[in-house]
Amino acid sequence: MDRSGADQMVSRLRSLGYNSYEVPAIIGGQVWYRVRVGPYETEEDAKAAQEKLRAQYKTAYTTH
Repeated sequence: MDRSGADQMVSRLRSLGYNSYEVPAIIGGQVWYRVRVGPYETEEDAKAAQEKLRAQYKTAYTTH
């Protein structure tokens, strides 16, 4: 994911109420930007947020 795409994803996630941020990573000699959400206190909290996020994101950004 390029920086522009990561910026857009961070904005979308924040609009849904999630603390999100970008983390650069070198993959195949290129810089990619990973989008992270969190932190969460426990793994269980993170998994619950993941399930909720998947449902919210799909509903919020699916076009018909």
